[in-house]
Amino acid sequence: MDMLSKDDHRLVAAWKNGNQQAFNELFGKYYRPLCNYAYSFLHDQDAAKDIVQQIFTGMLAGKLHLRLDATIKSYLYAAVHNRCLRELENQKRRKFHLERYAQTSQHTDNQPDNEDNFHNLRKHISELPRQRRVALELFYLEGHKQMEVARKMGIALSSVKTHLHLALATLREKMHNSRIY
Repeated sequence: MDMLSKDDHRLVAAWKNGNQQAFNELFGKYYRPLCNYAYSFLHDQDAAKDIVQQIFTGMLAGKLHLRLDATIKSYLYAAVHNRCLRELENQKRRKFHLERYAQTSQHTDNQPDNEDNFHNLRKHISELPRQRRVALELFYLEGHKQMEVARKMGIALSSVKTHLHLALATLREKMHNSRIY
């Protein structure tokens, strides 16, 4: 074990024994490098900072399950790596849903023009049950992450996912039924 690993091991042990200053030192030591690492995946500084902060918050909440043979450095980098991959997958999924959402109102020869589609879409959105409408607007129109939507709405993440799924299904059906042939 090199000198830096020994220092990290000492800080982790002190933090686990209630020394808040040890946690602050770990945070100070790794926060910026971890943000840079996350940025290399996401190319978004705010998202990178959010991920690193979530990891450190999880540590404070007692969710640190460090293996005996692992170092805090390897744990933190692996955690950032995994969260970034998950975020990229979520971004891909959101993009897919936005494209499907946009396709619902695209103009074709068998449909009314885009202005009518837009008017119909807005009308159908306004007719959605409140929770579904709010979830849809926060996620798709304002661009919040699902976890942020859950926090803003005061509901579980699984509920947000359900509201979004049902809202899109309803809009697809209503837009399909409102086409002029």
